[in-house]
Amino acid sequence: MKHIAVSALVAAIVSGIVLFLIPPRLGENSITTMDQAPTAAPERTPAALNLRVNDALPEDVWLDGSRGPGDDHRILTSSENSVCFITKIDVRGIASPEDGYSCSMEIDDFTGFWDLVVAIEEGSQANVRCNARCLTWE
Repeated sequence: MKHIAVSALVAAIVSGIVLFLIPPRLGENSITTMDQAPTAAPERTPAALNLRVNDALPEDVWLDGSRGPGDDHRILTSSENSVCFITKIDVRGIASPEDGYSCSMEIDDFTGFWDLVVAIEEGSQANVRCNARCLTWE
């Protein structure tokens, strides 16, 4: 339930940012009222953002816990002009409640790029797969 609430909050924040950054446009189909007189010079609006959603990774980031502990990383895109979300978590082969694993989205300290990370703790037998998508603006 906590993950759903966090996802909803992040989606609301991103939607608010997008609505704030993309100004409404007056075009041929816009409606004006009698008290709105046309101005002599049109206002200059900033260029609209070019939003792009990347496809899911062609291959999941994954680890097999039966081979031992470890982590796997996949560098995605620059964090300066994007936001990335985990879109898939698939866990199989859990042997006990103590099996430890994680899928996380981090920003790599060295490159500044989004990094999808799968990790399995010592003693876990789980097989974990994760995937992500990113929303990029220019």
